[in-house]
Amino acid sequence: MARSRTSSPASALESLAHHDLLDPPEKGREGSRWALRQALGGHAVRAFRAVNHDALAATLAGLPPGKGAEASALRGRLLRLLGDLPRARRAFARSLSAAPNARAAGWLGEMLIGTQPRRALKLLARAASLDASWPWPRLWTAAALLELGKGAAARAELDAFVRLGGGRPCILGLLHFQAAMLERKPALALAFAEAAIAADPAGPAGYEAAARALQALGREPAAMSRMHDARDLDFDVTGAFLYERGRFEMNWNDPDALLARLDAEIAARPRVAGLYAERAELKRLPRLCRYEEALEDYAKAVALEPRRAWLRAVLGRARNNFSGGRAGLADFDAAVRLAPRGGWIRAWRGAVLARLGESRKALADFAAAERLMPWYSFTYAWRGALLNRLGAFDEARRDLDTALRLDETYTFSVYERFRALRGLEDYPAALRDLNAAFAADPKFVWDGPERELDAAVKARPDLAWLHAWRGFRRLGLGRAAEARADFDRALARERGSALIFAWRARARHASGRSASALADLKRAARLSPRLWVVHQALAEIHEARGEKRRALRSISTAARLAPTTVSFLLVKARLELELGRFSRALATTERTLQLDARGADARALKARALVARGMSRSARGRIADFRRALDLAPEIFSPEERGRISALTADAA
Repeated sequence: MARSRTSSPASALESLAHHDLLDPPEKGREGSRWALRQALGGHAVRAFRAVNHDALAATLAGLPPGKGAEASALRGRLLRLLGDLPRARRAFARSLSAAPNARAAGWLGEMLIGTQPRRALKLLARAASLDASWPWPRLWTAAALLELGKGAAARAELDAFVRLGGGRPCILGLLHFQAAMLERKPALALAFAEAAIAADPAGPAGYEAAARALQALGREPAAMSRMHDARDLDFDVTGAFLYERGRFEMNWNDPDALLARLDAEIAARPRVAGLYAERAELKRLPRLCRYEEALEDYAKAVALEPRRAWLRAVLGRARNNFSGGRAGLADFDAAVRLAPRGGWIRAWRGAVLARLGESRKALADFAAAERLMPWYSFTYAWRGALLNRLGAFDEARRDLDTALRLDETYTFSVYERFRALRGLEDYPAALRDLNAAFAADPKFVWDGPERELDAAVKARPDLAWLHAWRGFRRLGLGRAAEARADFDRALARERGSALIFAWRARARHASGRSASALADLKRAARLSPRLWVVHQALAEIHEARGEKRRALRSISTAARLAPTTVSFLLVKARLELELGRFSRALATTERTLQLDARGADARALKARALVARGMSRSARGRIADFRRALDLAPEIFSPEERGRISALTADAA
């Protein structure tokens, strides 16, 4: 006999989970954020976890002990929603082995949709037979059928879901859209997508769905307009530029090939604003670093579509990144006026205002962004950073925890959480975050005053990494003997760290102990052969000993392991030049200038490489190299040399 949902403990959890996930009453944009087959296929509860993670964790902790079917099912559901999938599977298996249980079968089926849709269908059918009044298995069955490409059957399940009282307009419109597209009925799909937009006008997924249906109907201008609408609401919306990209998949790991394709697309369709914006985004990548050209492309896109909010926002970001200060703020203001529901635009403007010290305005923007896009990690990361600067460390930590639950790959969030934990004097946790941030990007270091670090070491002398970071700080200040003592204390407590051995090697070398420094580096290389710090230190020691070829090999390895570190490339180019490898030195300096277009050291090195190469070339090639060198870095030549080069160029002309 079917049990009543209302009398079961599962009903409260179901209300907490699915109603909030799919169409939360206070945050109605969240459900439509996710592509439906992904969201219902067991891959994405990140946005939901950001909102209700603490409530779920508290519920799990408060469950009474017990291994019965009902208790195990509830425990499994909570674990699944908290992202602990292996333990959730075990809990569901215990529940099903204890007794036939609709909740365990349904929840396990929902969990398997994205990976094992056929097995999921069997479990969901079992759940529906055990409790015919429970609507959610019908929705999950529809999602599994969509995964298998069975659109008509999925729509029948959706109708059953509605009859059982489980439906909400936005989510159902998008699911029906998926089903109709699979049935090759784009006109019907468009109607469902427009219904989803009407139900949730601030959700980007409805606009993107409408664009796909319009594309299928051959209505290209209308499709493009809907795609722009989607990106106004969510800059990262998936697939929003299938049209502008010429319907080819972009391989961002091969930017040179992709740039060539975009150039060809722009030549064929020079009035498509999105193409210029995509090319600008590509040129901002570390592999290319063509920032001035990117800024020109953003400006061209805005000139073509001046009333598109997202284009104004990316232009504002580019201007601010390139020039700093208040540059670009007017573009952000215009973008907010054009798309007041674009939460990410508010978050980006908030970050600019925070850097300008306008804390009150920044906090207002972050609050609006959180209300409009509660899944957007950038908002919590930058508000956490601002709260750190304001000394509100506990609030900052909560925001940064949320940011990392939403996107664990954003190193800025890791570093800012280190600063919050440091402010709360939770040094063990702070050091874990700092070391993780430093490993991802060496610009992230302990940035407080030295007395703060001394106080931390005094408070927790047992923590190896506190001694290590104080040694790193002292080494940077030229106090090699004190740094070496700190590293000795750190290694007495932590013998397995390649990084600390590498740092001590540099301190030993600075103290004139090259042999012991090399021994430390050999130990570090055995512990972590891909740690760039080891090869950087080896290069320094080999060069100091006059072993330039060995130094070049070591710094080349460091540059491969950290390809965007300009200082490694500068050392590599200088050593290549000193060893007479002029063409290689030129290639290295060109790569350096891609990363730092205004770098005076790189420009001077390239000019010297051109002059050196010119000495071995024919007269015409020599004059061309000298002329390029003079244009690039005139300051490296004396007035007499500049005059001779100008005269040679005039004679050649």
